[in-house]
Amino acid sequence: MKADEVIAVPVNGVPSDAWRIKRALGPYAETMDELELLEEQRLIRLKRMKNKYKGVDNNGKHPKVFTESS
Repeated sequence: MKADEVIAVPVNGVPSDAWRIKRALGPYAETMDELELLEEQRLIRLKRMKNKYKGVDNNGKHPKVFTESS
């Protein structure tokens, strides 16, 4: 067993999140460092905000689309 390997011990029969992520990404996935993780989280939040305000509001007008600067 390697030093960076995650030991997944099920708790009450439920596997840990680390085990699920490792299984979903496969053996060749590289772990992200903290800066990469924060950048990906920021991009996901931005994407969700843009998708949330894509539709037409109650007055029939298109609402303002958020960008990184707003």
